[in-house]
Amino acid sequence: MFGSPDPLMGMSNFWEGDAAQMRNIKYGYIHQSNFKMDTHVQNILAQCTQRMYLIKLLKHQGMPQQQLSVITYSIIVSRILYALPAWGGFVSVELKNRINAFFKRLRRFGYTNCVICIDDLINRSDY
Repeated sequence: MFGSPDPLMGMSNFWEGDAAQMRNIKYGYIHQSNFKMDTHVQNILAQCTQRMYLIKLLKHQGMPQQQLSVITYSIIVSRILYALPAWGGFVSVELKNRINAFFKRLRRFGYTNCVICIDDLINRSDY
């Protein structure tokens, strides 16, 4: 009655479940069963947009542009680069355009020194 719980108790229900119940699995990126990266890219861009607000606050407090660029690469571009070799090949043209539009916004607001392109990042991350 008061023994240790069975570690496999309830696992049979787990394996009997529908494949639709396990849509997204995280491996450093969000893997969808249809090999699309919509959810992953949406999640990344939402996080990066929140981080952009932090950089905006730093800019309004008078941080120099060179330091803003370093912070942008550290907390935004690095987030996009994380596990890019694993998910970059599955990104559709539409998603690439969304990511590139985000990079253009970073440049327009003065957070980076140059325009970044997702295709360049994917090609460099393969090495």
